[in-house]
Amino acid sequence: MPERVVARLVGDEVQLLGPSDQPLNPALVPEAKRLMKNDLRKFLDDHASDRNLLIEGICHLHHDIPVATGTVAPGESGKPNQEHYFDQQSYMQALMQWRAAEANAGPDKDAICDAVLEKLAALEWPAETNIAISLNGTRLLLDVDLPEIEDMPDATWKPSYTGLRLDLKPRAKKDLAAFYLEHVCSVMLRLLGHSFAVTDQLQTIAISAYTQRTGSTGKLSDEYVATIECSRGDWGQIDLTQISHINPHQCLRRLGAKIEAGSRGTLLIQQPLD
Repeated sequence: MPERVVARLVGDEVQLLGPSDQPLNPALVPEAKRLMKNDLRKFLDDHASDRNLLIEGICHLHHDIPVATGTVAPGESGKPNQEHYFDQQSYMQALMQWRAAEANAGPDKDAICDAVLEKLAALEWPAETNIAISLNGTRLLLDVDLPEIEDMPDATWKPSYTGLRLDLKPRAKKDLAAFYLEHVCSVMLRLLGHSFAVTDQLQTIAISAYTQRTGSTGKLSDEYVATIECSRGDWGQIDLTQISHINPHQCLRRLGAKIEAGSRGTLLIQQPLD
């Protein structure tokens, strides 16, 4: 047996290498496996864990919620043009009147919508996620087209200690449904957080989320499966510095979300917000 034997993962299989990083003589493999048993188990466990962490990442999308709240500069529609005034005094008077009118008019709807769209468009999603927005005063409504459950990873990596390889083990249907619920909750929480972070002029965020499913009629249709309406005051109760330690489902339920699963794990239909 060589003094040094190295394990390397090639594809999904462990390869044992001897001197000069050449494959170990097959006749020596059984003895090497016996001597390296504990090390090989840890090697496989670590690689399986790393691969599964990448999969589980789609349930941790909310970890990037910013702590600070930004500002939105008002638009300049109707702002006086200095070139149109005979003197500086007349221009400054018109400018102050315009600023006062802008302040009395409340939030600049177009500027806020543009800022929200820019913010949400910059987010990366592991599966297709489409968002439509509408603003009414200080209340922002998001209509979210979620990925389908069929888009979710339907297997996890498991180590085969005897075969020295990593195998994909299919999830049970109920486990896949629970995984999908976690993903949906992470999406909802992420959208809440990033929307509130755009500007403190947004006092309420409402979200209705739907997916395409084959319902009782056998036809593919949009079905709303999650809704939430959250005030800035309630959102302020969340310690965003600890967001990576927060369970998104429990957090959403605390904030009043309607998202429920049936006995088989299927998300129940909810009435969308308007």
